[in-house]
Amino acid sequence: MTVGQLANRCRVAVKTVQFYAEEGLLQARGGSTEAGYRLFTEDDVADLRAIRSLRALGFSLEAIRGMLAGSADPRSTAQFQLELVDAQLRALRRQRAAIAAAISSDADPDVRRRLQLAQAAASLGAMERDAAIERFMDRVRKGAPLGSDSKIRQIVAMDIPDELTDDQLEAWLELSGLIEDDSFVGVLHAQHEPFKSDDPAAAASRAAFAEAVGPIIAEAASALHDGCDPNCERVRALVVRWVSEFARGVGRRDDAAFRRWLVDYSRRTNDPRIQRFWELVATMKGRPASVSPFVAAQQLLIDGLEAMQS
Repeated sequence: MTVGQLANRCRVAVKTVQFYAEEGLLQARGGSTEAGYRLFTEDDVADLRAIRSLRALGFSLEAIRGMLAGSADPRSTAQFQLELVDAQLRALRRQRAAIAAAISSDADPDVRRRLQLAQAAASLGAMERDAAIERFMDRVRKGAPLGSDSKIRQIVAMDIPDELTDDQLEAWLELSGLIEDDSFVGVLHAQHEPFKSDDPAAAASRAAFAEAVGPIIAEAASALHDGCDPNCERVRALVVRWVSEFARGVGRRDDAAFRRWLVDYSRRTNDPRIQRFWELVATMKGRPASVSPFVAAQQLLIDGLEAMQS
């Protein structure tokens, strides 16, 4: 059959058949006419169909040539192609994660800028990610030194794998946006401001405060789960304990002025992004990112304190 007949038989363009013939993939087993035009056989039909199938699966012309000629092991060639497709899929998932991260927030209206930042974050290696986290911790501490054995350093920066899974990459893209967000860093500064002191006694006081407040927050979460509102006696009792421990922790007297300050301070610093930060850190470390009730529980205490003041 002529090139036109073969093209019609396989429903492809004549130029496609000519291209594969010139590349040596189609042998034109029927010889040629007196005018020098190639002639094709049923074997060429089978080869052309095989070529189209393999090209649709992404095989290179060189790989197809080897498979048709019998010089390449089809299983090994297919395995190589499978690995190539897997690599392409990983690249596509990472591209998708970067684009999704760029359009997920309305905080920055410049989508082009967010796309650039997300792509930059996605392309960072392990050492560069570690450096970004170190810069974030330095910003939070306003340049104050943070020892290598610091608990916060160990919690945030240690045990993050060099190679990230798709879920970890998505978490990193969101986390990188958070740690570069000046407003988020500002909330952390405000949260720690009342407790700042280089006095060793103050450090002990902060530790005692954290140990005392933790159970109160846990009980508030339980009360919230049980349907308690800010006016119920159970919440009021927790508020009294919470205010007392806070006053002791920041070295102030529990009076009306302090309670007004505590409401304002807590509303400014009870930011859901802090909770999200720790969820993302957990995902980066390959741990379950369980949603903590901390923000909602603390909000119940804030609302309870306001209700007591009204």
